[in-house]
Amino acid sequence: MQKAFDPDNFTASGCVIDGRRREECTLYVSDGKVSMDSGVSSDCDFQGIFVYDVLNAHTHCGDYGLKVPEGLSLEELVAPPDGLKHRYLRELDGDGLRGNIRSFC
Repeated sequence: MQKAFDPDNFTASGCVIDGRRREECTLYVSDGKVSMDSGVSSDCDFQGIFVYDVLNAHTHCGDYGLKVPEGLSLEELVAPPDGLKHRYLRELDGDGLRGNIRSFC
């Protein structure tokens, strides 16, 4: 039987990406506090890739199919509610959105 995952207490092995650097590591989370050792461990709850210190990061996989004409200002592109991106997403049906996400991935 698999034990329940506790987000405040676990061990994870893999690699951490810090800017342009990639390093194998093991992360230990104990009572919500994180520590890290170099190298991977076979005794872990899961394996993964960890991105260090990313703030306010997001992807635009839903609007991946949007073709942006040259010369468009940032305001014309993204200003709500009628920027090009907002109009594009508003008019996109579910199949189109799923297709954009699949293409992005």
